[in-house]
Amino acid sequence: MDLPPTTSWICDSCGLPIESASHGWVEWMVRYEDGKQIGRNVRLVHHCSAHEPINSRCQHNENLESAKDGSQLNDLPLDQFLGANGLMDILSEIDRGTWPLEDGLKMIKRLHIPGYEHARFYFDEAIRAGVFEPNVHPDYFSQETIKIVLDWVAAGKPQ
Repeated sequence: MDLPPTTSWICDSCGLPIESASHGWVEWMVRYEDGKQIGRNVRLVHHCSAHEPINSRCQHNENLESAKDGSQLNDLPLDQFLGANGLMDILSEIDRGTWPLEDGLKMIKRLHIPGYEHARFYFDEAIRAGVFEPNVHPDYFSQETIKIVLDWVAAGKPQ
């Protein structure tokens, strides 16, 4: 009972839909410490040309972010991280340390687990409402559970 692949996402900056992979951008900050790359703040955002009225709020302000700890902005189109090759690219970023493990795992779920991106906002509420009983590690729900949550949301059940 697999759900169809995800074709729209939610911007981590403005909270509005990213309607197409070509409108999305994945960005993260990387600094060097003792010759090792250390990444932080992996985000999925609107590409500046995809959502003109809010573009200045979606992508990082590199100067402000760099001032925090000397990090440099790294970014690639969302398309780069989709499909089997995209999954391998995410795993590579995690392995190299340019993406923190937690950020990388979250992005894998968002980009590669059908339905997860839109259900993730409702898991806690659905559990509290008794829609499903979690019986797995938190936030690692099956396709069946994701579908149950999405159906619950579509039925207008969340308050």
